[in-house]
Amino acid sequence: MMASLEDLRRTIDGMDFGSTVTFGPFSGALEGPSSPSPASAAVLLFSSLFPTSFFGAADRLFHYNEAFASPAPLPFIVDPGDKEVVKGETRAASRSD
Repeated sequence: MMASLEDLRRTIDGMDFGSTVTFGPFSGALEGPSSPSPASAAVLLFSSLFPTSFFGAADRLFHYNEAFASPAPLPFIVDPGDKEVVKGETRAASRSD
């Protein structure tokens, strides 16, 4: 690591950054556009048309280092809840919406 930093220092040692960096008044990025950009218009459009999908995807982007399990495709209700089921036994199953 130190060797690569030394190589970088030797490479940029003779460069003149004074002509590139200006210390004048800042302008540009913080002023903002006069109309919404296409990207912000797309975000507004998709978040209004598909709120569940859009915010679910945004949640995954914000929590990029977490593992997400896919949701169960169908909700099952076992009634009564204490019913014992043996492997291979035929049981009726129904889906409730």
